[in-house]
Amino acid sequence: MTTTGVGSSGAHARALASWLTDLGVNARFRGPSAFPAEHDGSHDDDLLVVFSQGLSPNIRWATADVSAWRQVAVVTSTRP
Repeated sequence: MTTTGVGSSGAHARALASWLTDLGVNARFRGPSAFPAEHDGSHDDDLLVVFSQGLSPNIRWATADVSAWRQVAVVTSTRP
């Protein structure tokens, strides 16, 4: 599992990755700037969890190619 977010959303993403790692789940935090070079389909068996207030411009790199991931979940407090 990979988590990501910017600012306070990044803190939530880091906390989730840390808690899951403590429970034995293979989880890591990646900053959004790490994603532009990684859209090669290599994450097709991984879950991406995005923390964002809506879909901020800073987080759109992580969601630019959702087909590269097995699943994508967005955690937000913004209504649809």
